[in-house]
Amino acid sequence: MASAVSTSDKDIAKAIESMKKKIDKLVIQQGEGKEGIFPGEVTNGQVHVPPDKEMPMHSINLPFQGKPSWITGIAILPSGKVILIDHSNEVVTVFGPSLNCLRTRHIYPAPYDVASISSTRDHVMMTIPDSQELLNCEVLENGNVLLGKRLKTSIACKAIASDERYVAVCSESDLEIFETDGKSWMMVLDESYTSAKFSYIAMTSAEKKVFITDHNNSNPHIKCIDFHGTALWKVADGQIRVCTGISVLGTQLLVASWDSGKMFTLSSQGDSLKTFSKNTIAFPWKLLTSTSQKMICVSQHKNVLSEEDKRIIKVFYLV
Repeated sequence: MASAVSTSDKDIAKAIESMKKKIDKLVIQQGEGKEGIFPGEVTNGQVHVPPDKEMPMHSINLPFQGKPSWITGIAILPSGKVILIDHSNEVVTVFGPSLNCLRTRHIYPAPYDVASISSTRDHVMMTIPDSQELLNCEVLENGNVLLGKRLKTSIACKAIASDERYVAVCSESDLEIFETDGKSWMMVLDESYTSAKFSYIAMTSAEKKVFITDHNNSNPHIKCIDFHGTALWKVADGQIRVCTGISVLGTQLLVASWDSGKMFTLSSQGDSLKTFSKNTIAFPWKLLTSTSQKMICVSQHKNVLSEEDKRIIKVFYLV
């Protein structure tokens, strides 16, 4: 059954519509040569936020499901819908483009992460670590999640990233990459890494690179690996320390620092590390960007957070 939309959901929907109107107005202003006031402008594939500015922030609030939430998966779909995975409660929740709750569905064994696998249709793939599987799903217009075929992996796959033709998944120390011909998926890489403790993954199939955050206690870093499994570079920086979420944002990478609560950008070559904005997020976990939907979504995770904070996704909008 559809979840009832509360008054707060309606307020959020109104706020989002208002923000979209402001964005449209500012885009027109900039096109006319007037100075825009909204930070987060996209230029030549890069997002620019003045370092002394904060980006306007909204929130998605998950309903309480019985246990303290752990939001480990986020996907932003071509239609503008947002999917959240609450791993602790084995629940997948779908929100509409205005961030109103559409549907919830329990899936067992519990999924961990989710990625959009199409640029035109609301098709996603979820990781199921306990059964070592990838689950194909279709999200209908009303938010219903239709479960499809399962793809067996050889690892307890957790994090996932997709660039349509390719899907990359990782466990804490293993990486697998799959390629599709439009009908079926074939594994093209299966590699293990010693002393690793991977968190999340991003990828660019055009450059045939994957980017993984590694929160190894003695050596936390960001690692770039090519489609042959070779490590190309590693970034360990005191500004970031433990890095959790990572996503491709235009021609840059956007990463979340669990320690500082800040977001940083760096190039796909591992250089030009910069603070993204003044915004701070309490213990950011999963991070996802969508340049087509002009959105950034970030979940929060740590035992000391309140039960309510664990159910909140921070949402930022880009011009």
